[in-house]
Amino acid sequence: MRFAVTEAEARCMALPDALTSPARSRSFIRTALEDWGQDESVDVAIILVSELSSNVVVHAGTDMTVSVACDTDRHVVRIEVQDGSATIPEMQDRGRMSTSGRGLRLVDALATRWGVRPLAHGKAVWFELAGSGC
Repeated sequence: MRFAVTEAEARCMALPDALTSPARSRSFIRTALEDWGQDESVDVAIILVSELSSNVVVHAGTDMTVSVACDTDRHVVRIEVQDGSATIPEMQDRGRMSTSGRGLRLVDALATRWGVRPLAHGKAVWFELAGSGC
């Protein structure tokens, strides 16, 4: 699948393994989407990037890279979080009273599509949302 972007339609941010990184990832994504006029995607995008970047802090314990791109052909916003752990995340089946383990279920429920791709040193978890043409 071709993901067509130009320099103006893609952004990337490296973040450390730190408790502040999920908040920084939310701010980064909000700014990029608002700059591109993708206001209708902002709320869901920041919820989902927060889940993915929090998973990196809690489970991977590595630095991360957050990227966002707009596919102008398909009118899709794609957000990806890369980390240094090769462990592939799995959806958890937790009870209603559990206070964790719901992040990927949220991604599955709210994203148009999502997935995981292995990298040479780690993995990338990505999701797509319908955009209005970046």
